Amino acid sequence: MDLIGLAFETEVDFTAPGGKMIRNTIRYMADALEAPLHELSNPIVNGQIQDMLLTQCLTLLPNSYQDVLNGRSVTTIVPYYVKRARDYIHAHADRKLGLAEISAVAGCGYRGLQRGFMDAYGTSPMNYLRIVRLKRIRALLLTGQVGDTISGIAGKWGFAHMGRFAQAYYDEFGEFPSETLRKGS
Repeated sequence: MDLIGLAFETEVDFTAPGGKMIRNTIRYMADALEAPLHELSNPIVNGQIQDMLLTQCLTLLPNSYQDVLNGRSVTTIVPYYVKRARDYIHAHADRKLGLAEISAVAGCGYRGLQRGFMDAYGTSPMNYLRIVRLKRIRALLLTGQVGDTISGIAGKWGFAHMGRFAQAYYDEFGEFPSETLRKGS
């Protein structure tokens, strides 16, 4: 497999299950390298260590090849109208957006945009917007400089029902917003 264009997410959560495995592997390798390991100069052993770490990084950390590695089909070329909609979502995620507005900016119909997002990202445009908002909330909580309540922040990003917000946040990141806030402080 050619890994041109491989990109990992800029943030690694070492408390999430995949992050814990990576952390434990690195700790194991560091302990093994500090021990009297006579085979360290052996290129086969070095290759196996590198392969083990690379395999874990590719399978456990969020990256641009996860869909391919997990056997899901991926569209390699994102249509221009999907890119326009995606960019618009990122630029205007802090305000009320509807599918009609996003479709108009993209220059296509609802169904075409829905299909394009499903092919390119495996989700609908509105769910993509929700995930963008959740990631922005998480970034604010991790800075520790919130200055507002979690419900206040969630409300500013369009989440009115705190129970549904907390569940969506947990489903996306594997922890509740209050846990993220504690980590950021």
